[in-house]
Amino acid sequence: PAFIPVVFELTVLLSAFGALFGFLTLSRLPMHYHPLFKCAGFARVTTDGFYLSIDARDPAFDPQRSREILESLGGSNIALLEP
Repeated sequence: PAFIPVVFELTVLLSAFGALFGFLTLSRLPMHYHPLFKCAGFARVTTDGFYLSIDARDPAFDPQRSREILESLGGSNIALLEP
């Protein structure tokens, strides 16, 4: 039958689109806003810097301990951002 190749190709195409959109949905991408975007140092990240972000929603997060660890590792411009 002539419709079998068409059905197969549509199955492959639709499964690829389903996987792509499923991945984007589960990853919450694209993210159009994040509190890091308000930080002044974040604008230089793609040019000459590297940025580390620690999420405060973690139950084990301690702001003072995190600051101490980052300072001991040589971190500069350490800031606590409010959402």
